[in-house]
Parts: sequence; structure tokens; C-alpha cells
Amino acid sequence: MVLASEEDIKDFAEDVREEFGDRVEKILLYGSYARDEHVPGSDVDIAVLVSEKRDNDREKLFDIAEDYRWDKDIFFSPRVFELDKFKQKAEASPGFYSTVSKEGVEV
Repeated sequence: MVLASEEDIKDFAEDVREEFGDRVEKILLYGSYARDEHVPGSDVDIAVLVSEKRDNDREKLFDIAEDYRWDKDIFFSPRVFELDKFKQKAEASPGFYSTVSKEGVEV
């Protein structure tokens, strides 16, 4: 796998926005890429926060990620969350949600 460029990450976010439309509230980059600690082989962690989560959102997101994996050899690890539920969990206790909320960089 190759390192993802800033342009690759922005392109991925744009593809997500095109697929999900106006339901996208925020797209956050988190993990090693957000902390600028990525190395060759690091995955690109992305949180997609939507106003309304639908049953097939996860599948759609993985399809987009799979295109990048095959076309550019970049491994995106996207997750989709409903914004209100994400905020509640981030505020409720330390852990994954609060970490993503604090360290996440909006794309």
C-alpha cells in the first residue's frame, strides 16, 4: 500500500459527499493520518457523520473505499455514524467517540 496524499483524502471525501448527498454533516480524518504519524501501510481512518443513517450506508462507504484500494492501492477505513448519536457517545464517556471527536480533522 502507498501513502495517501492530502489530495487523495479530499477526493475520497468528495466521493462520499456525492454518494450521500446533503445527509453528510461532517467528514473527519482521525488516527495516524490526523496525528501525522502515518507510515507506509497505514490505513486512512475516516468518520462520516450523517444526519440520518440508512441501512445500506455502510455498504456504499465500503464500495467507495474498495475503489481506492484497487485503483490507487490506498486503504481507507471508513465508518459512518449518525451525528446526534455520535455526539452523545462522545460526551458520555472517554473512548473511541471522544477521541475521534477531539483529534478528528475535518475534510
